Amino acid sequence: NTEPIRSVTLYRPGPSCADENTDNTNNGEVKKVGIGLKFVCDDTGRHRVTSLLPGGAAAMSGLVHLGDTIIAVDGVETSGRPSSLVVQLILGPPSLSLELLLQSSADARAPAAPTQPPN
Repeated sequence: NTEPIRSVTLYRPGPSCADENTDNTNNGEVKKVGIGLKFVCDDTGRHRVTSLLPGGAAAMSGLVHLGDTIIAVDGVETSGRPSSLVVQLILGPPSLSLELLLQSSADARAPAAPTQPPN
């Protein structure tokens, strides 16, 4: 049984109020941000979500689940690619969207709980 593949659009977080008076560049380059997820590359070369960071775009969306396989990021297939490339595809300028193509694992049908309890 093959699980369905779904497209999820997430927005990288924009600068917070605390960041307004700081330099958001790194030697003239815009600081890159992620969406608050961690993944590992399994023995088949597929990248699987292992945790969602509390308050991150992935966790807050409720659309990304533990065990999901990242099939593509912004149209770039990830299977068999190095994890470092997948990280670079996910990281990007604040406030911009990215599209993930995800495939659920058979045992990941409910949204993942954040890795830390809320305060």
